[in-house]
Amino acid sequence: MNKPTNTPGPAQLAAGAERIGDAMPLPANLPAAFKERAAIVREYAADERGAAIWELAAEVAERAIRQSGLERLTLPEAAQESGYSVDHLRRLIDEGTIPNSSEADGSYSILRMHLPRKPGHGVARVHPTAPSSRLQAARAVAGRE
Repeated sequence: MNKPTNTPGPAQLAAGAERIGDAMPLPANLPAAFKERAAIVREYAADERGAAIWELAAEVAERAIRQSGLERLTLPEAAQESGYSVDHLRRLIDEGTIPNSSEADGSYSILRMHLPRKPGHGVARVHPTAPSSRLQAARAVAGRE
């Protein structure tokens, strides 16, 4: 008869648990946990294929996080993406308008899903090479595209 051990199984390792019953990490922390598992598998088990699977899982988790809005952005990244200045975003965080997802070092960060969008920012304006109607031609001449 086999004695039960505290060794985590695949489901627990995928969840980032050190032992069965440990709390699962936040989804935003999964890529780092998976990369750590890859390094452990590579170093201690000398298993390149196993490590590659964990690295692939980390890439998939990173993509899913980006798509779901859980990616943390620094204030400069958030400013570039949102169209608002770093100072304005910091003010919104201080006012409580935007939740602060601060980093371990205390610096501000914003989850992508909480990022405000400046109206018109990131929207490409279409400039036809030639007017396609009389109205467009008149607007182009008048300088009111």
